[in-house]
Amino acid sequence: MNSVAHVKRTGRRIRNSKLSACVFLGFLCFILPTGLHADHAVLAGWHDFSSAFQAHRWLNSAKEAVSDLDQVSGSLYGGDGARNTWGSTDGTYGPAVETGSTAADGAMSIRVDKNTIHFSVSNGTSRNIHLDKVVFDFASINGNSPRNLELYYDSGDLADPDGTLLMRWTSILNGLASVSDYEDKELDLSLLGDQILGPGEEAVFRFQVDTANVNNQALGLDNIAILGGYADFAILTYNIHGGYGPDGEGTPQDNLTAFRNTFMNGEDVLCLQEVDNGDCWTAVQSVFLDYPYRFRTVNQETDYWPWETPKQTSIAILSKHPFLSTDEELIQTDPQYDQWERHAQHVAIQLGASEVDLFHFHNTYNFNDNDWEYEKSGLTRFRDYVYNELGIGSLGEAENLIMLGDFNLLHTNVAAILDTPDRKSDGRDHICSVPHFTSSGKYATVSADLSDHPALWAALDLQAPAPDPMQWASAPAANGASALSMEAAAASDPYEVEYYFSNTTIADGSHDSGWQNSPTYLDSDLTQGTTYSYTVTARDKSANANATQPSAAASAVAIINYIVPPYAESFEDGSSGDWVQVRDDDYDWTVNSGGTTTAASGPSGASDGSYYLYAEGHHGLGLYKTASVVAYFDLSGLSAPVMKFDYHMYGEYIDHLSLDVHDGASWTSNVWTKSRQQHTGSDDPWSTATVDLSAYSATGKIKLRFRTANLLWNAADPAIDHILVEDALGTTYALWADAAFSNAPPGTDETFGGNPDSDRFNNRQEWALALNPLVADQPAVELAASNATFVAIYRRRNNTGLSVDTVWASALTSAVWRGVGDGLTELILETNDHLETVAVQVATDEDRKFIQIKVSE
Repeated sequence: MNSVAHVKRTGRRIRNSKLSACVFLGFLCFILPTGLHADHAVLAGWHDFSSAFQAHRWLNSAKEAVSDLDQVSGSLYGGDGARNTWGSTDGTYGPAVETGSTAADGAMSIRVDKNTIHFSVSNGTSRNIHLDKVVFDFASINGNSPRNLELYYDSGDLADPDGTLLMRWTSILNGLASVSDYEDKELDLSLLGDQILGPGEEAVFRFQVDTANVNNQALGLDNIAILGGYADFAILTYNIHGGYGPDGEGTPQDNLTAFRNTFMNGEDVLCLQEVDNGDCWTAVQSVFLDYPYRFRTVNQETDYWPWETPKQTSIAILSKHPFLSTDEELIQTDPQYDQWERHAQHVAIQLGASEVDLFHFHNTYNFNDNDWEYEKSGLTRFRDYVYNELGIGSLGEAENLIMLGDFNLLHTNVAAILDTPDRKSDGRDHICSVPHFTSSGKYATVSADLSDHPALWAALDLQAPAPDPMQWASAPAANGASALSMEAAAASDPYEVEYYFSNTTIADGSHDSGWQNSPTYLDSDLTQGTTYSYTVTARDKSANANATQPSAAASAVAIINYIVPPYAESFEDGSSGDWVQVRDDDYDWTVNSGGTTTAASGPSGASDGSYYLYAEGHHGLGLYKTASVVAYFDLSGLSAPVMKFDYHMYGEYIDHLSLDVHDGASWTSNVWTKSRQQHTGSDDPWSTATVDLSAYSATGKIKLRFRTANLLWNAADPAIDHILVEDALGTTYALWADAAFSNAPPGTDETFGGNPDSDRFNNRQEWALALNPLVADQPAVELAASNATFVAIYRRRNNTGLSVDTVWASALTSAVWRGVGDGLTELILETNDHLETVAVQVATDEDRKFIQIKVSE
């Protein structure tokens, strides 16, 4: 009865695959082994165009596809329709896949004046399908046929943009006759970013032609197909109760055929219980003819009525994949009534390059035992059988292990005996992160349930994300703070995707990203001037964690671009800017807007603009965990460097917020620090800190670090915003000139007395009045008047060493101009980055008065 030899194996087998174990309560559980790839089945194919001329030209006359997979369909239409007297005679879709006929049974005609043919594939199954190739045959017929042919992903449910060009074939004039062995073409669909067609999804492709000597001359297309296969590995188990309904309805042949037609989705392996001898086993072999690898174990009735012939039932494993070995063992016998034997089966199945151990068992059922002791005993013996077969002492030592069947026990009992982290419990397989499908076993051809157990299946993803190998969106590049930033190409998969960036120069993994959701990575704390190389890999979040091949290596040199003040940062671009996460801390700072995620903690919004930087204390890592960010500054051009920043510290479990300085040799901690919460609510106004950095002006290049820690793992969300680093004595002329003349033509006079814009102000006066030395301009003055006063508002720079004064007189030619305190008052409205907004006021007690702004040494 079996298609492979019966082989007994003992002793532990050592393999290289990941250690994992799994149990299934009642019916099904499995772990996906790696290396199984989708077959090149015909998902949707068209080879018979023997219908009349112009058939299939329009959507309402589209030709339906043939498919190797049940519930997968497609349609084709367009061009100038079908030519029933044409056709390729090689009998294959593209180079190699058989069509089943070598007859010249027509072809599609496509012309420049009718230049598109659309064809589609639709997934009506409950499993994911992988699109591998488009294949077709073509004949250009004569020299006037279209010379160029394009293939597009036209539209549908793939993640790629509609209208994505996949390939353009040019100068395709092969001059073949309308009936001949057409030229074969195939296109690998790895050109798509998304090759997975999920349940209920559709993908539409489009042929398009151009460039012909005669617009109504045709190109012949035949044997068109989309190739692919299931993108996952599926296994199904069912107690078929001898193939009859509870009251003997139907026949095994009819009931199992209905079961297959209405329920199955091309599963790779079937595990069946209560497969009776005779017409039931015959029906199983007939209905599941495409499962060539079969292993059946008879459970004999040992004692019932002495005058009756003992009966036989069985358990059976049917597979589309080869068995490496098989084994069976009698576990126990029912204690009452028919006293059925209860065997267990073990098969090792080859799945691609990997091997999986599958154990199948139908446990006893004792009607007279209210505490299920006999069933517990049976499952314990089954577990011991697994131990013995694999040569292990616990299920945690097993590799690629599947245990399934009808265990006749509650989940809690199974969990106590088969103690693994992954098990079936409530109709949902916790090993599998893909959709599952269940049924009560009711079919239109029978009047009642075929079985009192539901049939169950689940599918495991086998396909790595695309692109594979992984690609770079942005190769590593210097970030500026002794760090390198990089970005992977966005990976596509039916499940969520995560990325792993490997620093291959530092091989101990300390500078790898680890698996992360973001396709971007910033590697920091690198050595100035050193070249570092990286690869990136993506994997999906399915149970099998299918990973791509690594990208090509890419390298960059770590460079520290020191920030030269004046410097301002409020994180309004939604990033942390120049502030880089420290690698050897515990958690990260985060750019945020609005409130933080933890209750009774953090600010309700930014202090300047919309965004701020904060450390989310609700990380679950434990007590006294730290988070730090650093930035690099060159203070050598500042006489009295100072740092200002706004901070918010609401959260009872904040330990501290500190600012540290590294002078190139060592850290000085707590140059500024605050302990415990400083605010009583999220809506409290932010506080401002001012830190004197003049002790480091001689050092020049320094590193600043914001550092925080939490007492507990919640309500500890300190925040910073509106960071300024500047000279307490104002912005120097040299720093201002560096910026003001950065785009000036060569030879521009940048000295104090220069006046390159030929206005009334020299460069030094332009500096004092915050003007542009390259554009003829003057101070912007805002004027306002009332019945009693006249007001002028303007801006000036403080701490320049120049005197910027406002004076007034009754006439422009007056020899006497009066200042503050002599009929004129002055009020500083605002100071920001050492720019003062000044309001001057004079009384309107004369017919006219003139106000003058003076800049002097």
